[in-house]
Amino acid sequence: MPTWAPPPGSGEELAQRYLLEEETYDTYIGKAGQLAAVEVAPMAEAFMALGANPDLRRRMGKAGQARVRQLYDWSVIVPQYEALWGELAVRRAKDKESAPLKPGRPAVPPAPDPFTLFAHYPTRTLTAKTRVVLALAGEHERIKTLVGFKMNTLAGELMPAVETSQAMLGRLAEKGGASAAELIDLVPPVERHAAERAIVWLAKLGIVRLENTDTGP
Repeated sequence: MPTWAPPPGSGEELAQRYLLEEETYDTYIGKAGQLAAVEVAPMAEAFMALGANPDLRRRMGKAGQARVRQLYDWSVIVPQYEALWGELAVRRAKDKESAPLKPGRPAVPPAPDPFTLFAHYPTRTLTAKTRVVLALAGEHERIKTLVGFKMNTLAGELMPAVETSQAMLGRLAEKGGASAAELIDLVPPVERHAAERAIVWLAKLGIVRLENTDTGP
């Protein structure tokens, strides 16, 4: 099932807010979750298939139990912790107490950008080439209702200005679709990361649909 997340680097503001204790851990992970999307149509089809197929549910349940025992049983986890402690002991014995900042590493290790830290979680990441298509064209009241739900306003301060979001939706309504880069170009440079987050958030709500057209350099 396709899942999407904003690009690495677009969550630094959220990480900094958590580091400065402006966010609790619960709100930190809640807002990170608000900015990740599962494609609505494939998800609905998967739920319907599960509901209609008891044998599939049983097989998936057994497979899930087996995976949990294989990866998360204490007999597996404790040796991994012991190996980590050993590795850290070796590093402390030979490495310098402080080291220069390396490219791609967070300046403050306890507060890494969540979309860099968990970049391997989604099956797809928003890029400049990702095509964005308006999925709820003309359904202004439904869009207003979706956006207004309390659970959907949690990450509001991490979004661009309302006028910016309206401009992006207006461009999609006008053209039927656009690349993420085209939409991001509509916003001031200071709101670039906010626009990236907003595109994935709109996909989470089913207001837009994302299409992977990025085949690499």
